[in-house]
Amino acid sequence: MATINAHMQQRGDTAANWTAGNPVLLARELGYETDTGKVKLGDGVTAWNSLAYAAPALAHASQHETGGSDPIDALTFSNTGLKILDTVGDHKLVVACGEDLNAERTLSIVMNDGSRQLSLGGNVSFAGATTVTAAAATVLDDPSVAAMVDTLGGASSTGSGGLVRATSPTLVTPALGTPASGVLTNCTGLPLSGLASITASTIVANATGSSAAPTAVDAATLESYMTRLTPYFANDFGTLTSGNCDPYLNSAIASGTIGATLSGTEDAQHPGQMRVSCSASANSGYTIRTDVTSYLLNGGEVFDCIFYCHLLTNTTAYLGFHDTSSSTDATDGIYVSIVGTTLTGKTANGGGRSSTVSTYALSTGVWYRLRISMNSGATTATYTLTQCNNGTQLWTDTLAATLPGAAASFGAGATITNNGGSATAVMTLDLMGHGMTKALTR
Repeated sequence: MATINAHMQQRGDTAANWTAGNPVLLARELGYETDTGKVKLGDGVTAWNSLAYAAPALAHASQHETGGSDPIDALTFSNTGLKILDTVGDHKLVVACGEDLNAERTLSIVMNDGSRQLSLGGNVSFAGATTVTAAAATVLDDPSVAAMVDTLGGASSTGSGGLVRATSPTLVTPALGTPASGVLTNCTGLPLSGLASITASTIVANATGSSAAPTAVDAATLESYMTRLTPYFANDFGTLTSGNCDPYLNSAIASGTIGATLSGTEDAQHPGQMRVSCSASANSGYTIRTDVTSYLLNGGEVFDCIFYCHLLTNTTAYLGFHDTSSSTDATDGIYVSIVGTTLTGKTANGGGRSSTVSTYALSTGVWYRLRISMNSGATTATYTLTQCNNGTQLWTDTLAATLPGAAASFGAGATITNNGGSATAVMTLDLMGHGMTKALTR
């Protein structure tokens, strides 16, 4: 019998071309994907796209011994891992390695099937601890992070959200109960009701570092000590018709007068009113203000005034920190001027003045609250006007120019005048106060 030497070459093409052509291989005919290394074995009936792969792809194998128990001595995978595919082709078990095998390495097994289960037969050994406790298993089999958090917290866990770490956690609306200890140095928004038991001695101990045990003191002593740290003086005006309204000095301008509540302005929310009226004289009214040498600009000053306008036509008024006792504008100060219906924020230094860019148009018959405040650095004055009955902010603006100089003194209060030529009520004050928002060295 003659011997014939021949080479057999199987059909081969790229996976894309095989898919596009979708041929039917003859029975026992091989089809080889040149770019993936996968092989399909024909049955003479089934088209390529419906035909299962004959064996797992061993791409770029340098040696592959088949049959028996001979091992695969060496395979190169370019760090892509060894993939074992099922008959569907899109489910796989990957034995992956993320580093060069220049020494003995442990291969990790990644499961992509939905059950997340892996069964290993025969004798299997693991390096290190391999025991999973019952407690750990209850966490690991939870379907979500939220479920794991609930499991870790146990039956006594409360609230919602993620776990809280020890350093710099952010707690959202926590109910802390009654903490045994804590430091509240940087906390804000403490309710006044929670400070009822604080005594003056407690304040002294914190301010001086004294370890002396605090003793109980009455409210008047506490108020006195706090006033010395950050003084605030106010008058909730009563029915005074003459004399002074401590801490303010009263002075008539061209026979103007002060008096009690005017009929029609009574209000349960505004008890203790002082009415300022002009006389028939020109530019008459009243000054209710501390002495003009009371203040030098230091930073942290604040002025509050609640007022009601009876008459705005021909009215000129100055409220805040200023030194004027007439309808003439201030020489030094941080204040608002009211000329007719227009309220303007102002600063003055030695007769030079600056005004806020914006103004506000006042109306008669409305209770307003004015606040003027200086920042602690004494560089910016802020003016804010709100409506008393609903707290609505009506206007705000700032000024940083023409602030009083280091030697410019002024008082705090109100100067109210009218030039209408007839005696009538001009403005009513409900409360007026001034003070400091930063501690003084005394």
